[in-house]
Amino acid sequence: MTAAVAVVVPTYDRGRILADTLAALQRVDPPVGGFEVVVVDDGSPEPSASAVANAVAAFPAARLLRRANAGPAAARNAGIAASDGALVAFLDDDCAPAPDWLVRLTQPLADEGVGGVGGRVLSAPPANWVGRFCSAVEYATGVQPEFENAATANACYRRSLLEALGGFDEGFRFPGGDDPDLSRRARAAGYRLVFAPDAVVYHAELDSYPEFVRHMYRRGIGEARLAQKAGSRIRVVARAVLLPLFLARTSAIAWRATAGKGTPALRATWVALEALGRVAFVAGSVRGLAARA
Repeated sequence: MTAAVAVVVPTYDRGRILADTLAALQRVDPPVGGFEVVVVDDGSPEPSASAVANAVAAFPAARLLRRANAGPAAARNAGIAASDGALVAFLDDDCAPAPDWLVRLTQPLADEGVGGVGGRVLSAPPANWVGRFCSAVEYATGVQPEFENAATANACYRRSLLEALGGFDEGFRFPGGDDPDLSRRARAAGYRLVFAPDAVVYHAELDSYPEFVRHMYRRGIGEARLAQKAGSRIRVVARAVLLPLFLARTSAIAWRATAGKGTPALRATWVALEALGRVAFVAGSVRGLAARA
């Protein structure tokens, strides 16, 4: 019997943290019609590949799909193709869902006019100072003044919509850019996206600051591709040219976000670390533009 919802989880070289995500998924309340889980291993090397296989084997409702490394967008498309549910939910391998996550996330799709739903991403309790920094500046929460992007850390779409749009653009080889691109195309095609604030997942923050900087750099590359597709290349160029102003703005946002979370000296340190990450983001976006020029 086909499950009503397919949960697709792409993963690469993070077998240990995937095990925590799948353990949380086992505690998730099933929506009407039930759900299946498809984990797509995007070419993880050993020993992570074995850790991924062991984590999936411990979850009876999960299936493992292996493929050569091609990026998370391609991995998600492979998961869509390997599943059958009328609804397809997406969860990152470092995001542990709350027990009522899937019920809350799929509820808005009872309205036939809704094509996709995005949930809330909160920081998991930090395990080290880097996690505390990421949590303090709220880098992974993706809060949007106006909801336009169902970020695939926590999202659900109708399969019919995904098929109509041709799925994710596999030209996005790194995390970042592929989900706002899909959301943009969905809205342009007349589909409505809504935010479900009660559908919560807890994001495990990065383990090291160099990892954070690399992540921001790769997000910048994705941003460049997204800007070129959306015809907003000038925005990326302006951000690079006016880098001091961009850093002043993002630093002010980070300063406000950290209010009440530490001493002024600690907050200033967090803001400085956030600014370095933003420099990496801009450098990645410039590289992305240059590579496609």
